[in-house]
Amino acid sequence: NQSTEFNLADAIGSKRKEVNTMSITVSNGKVGTSYSQKVIFTDLTPVSTSTEFRMLPEESGPTPISFKLYFDSTEVVKGEAITWNNLQNGSNNTKTIRIGGINQNTIDSLASGTYTDTISVEIQNP
Repeated sequence: NQSTEFNLADAIGSKRKEVNTMSITVSNGKVGTSYSQKVIFTDLTPVSTSTEFRMLPEESGPTPISFKLYFDSTEVVKGEAITWNNLQNGSNNTKTIRIGGINQNTIDSLASGTYTDTISVEIQNP
């Protein structure tokens, strides 16, 4: 688990704020062979409740803040698999996780406070 704090202004509209990285190490693979894995991102709000990623207020009452999640430059659809191709044996296969797409009008109308979310990643064989 890794925690990241950031200013919401850094992720408004088309701005994207780097919040983490994800790495996969291929062990016992063949040199020169590319491998792939599927990665699925979810958060604390079940897909059945909201298909959006949402930061929830620490104190009950205020509206959650919806945001977009990016796996490198690919926008993530919550709960849907993204295939991570070209994984190489023994190398540090790394992608950057970013947040963006926060609506300026939404945060202007919200109560101040701390909003949090927990992103979970499931890795599957393709």
